[in-house]
Amino acid sequence: TAANSVFFGLGKVLANGKVVVSDFTADGIRQPEALALCQRMTYSVDPSMNVGAGIVEVTLRSGEKKTMRVDASLGSPSRPMSYGQLVEKFTDCARHASWPIPAANLDQVVSLIERLETLPDVAALPALLSPPRANG
Repeated sequence: TAANSVFFGLGKVLANGKVVVSDFTADGIRQPEALALCQRMTYSVDPSMNVGAGIVEVTLRSGEKKTMRVDASLGSPSRPMSYGQLVEKFTDCARHASWPIPAANLDQVVSLIERLETLPDVAALPALLSPPRANG
């Protein structure tokens, strides 16, 4: 249920500064700091807000409150990810492929995608992301 929990994702962001694929692994879902933060969260629904929008209010130990409103998710058409964010997300996801993709291959894929329009043959992309063929 962690993948569908706003509390869990927010707990991870508050504890780690971001959410990555490993946060949803067996070890990642047990991070004590994130879970402790989740236990302290509450929510309310504001029917006047658009679907997907939200306001997060954090009370610091000092009692000071910090508030942030998000009207669109990062990666949505109205809030696109930067190229650097896309590369970071791609490489994080690719590190969790069903077979280990060498870092050099990921770097090559990113380099090839940067000049995709000029590639004579895109067959290099799936080859770099596929498991090596057994010889024999």
